Amino acid sequence: MADEIKLTGTISVSATNYTENIVPGQISISLPSGPDLASEGGTQATSTSAASLLVGNLGSSQDGGVFFFRNLDGTDNIEIGETISSTFYPWILLKPGEYAIGRLSSRYPAANALKVKASANTPVLQYRIFAGNL
Repeated sequence: MADEIKLTGTISVSATNYTENIVPGQISISLPSGPDLASEGGTQATSTSAASLLVGNLGSSQDGGVFFFRNLDGTDNIEIGETISSTFYPWILLKPGEYAIGRLSSRYPAANALKVKASANTPVLQYRIFAGNL
């Protein structure tokens, strides 16, 4: 099959004397062929220590998949990134209520590669990652 995921986006900015609208149109993305669609998702409470995002259903043969992350908290930030030599490096910041949609690099989601960390307390991250091979 082809084009099973469709994304449509608009960014509108209006601040003081500045306005801009970006309407890139729709993106259609094909999912890997096969009898079963591999994906992983749900919700996960975070903490102030970087912890692995639970992506057990996805393996390295399915890297480079499409992701959706949303911070369900109303107060605290969530960061998503990786740990290298015991140091956490965030590459996505989700403020309360924010979400992000995109494609992961071919390095992810390898086992225990995606890490999540809260700025405070235990905000909940909603997520879904679809298999790659695209």
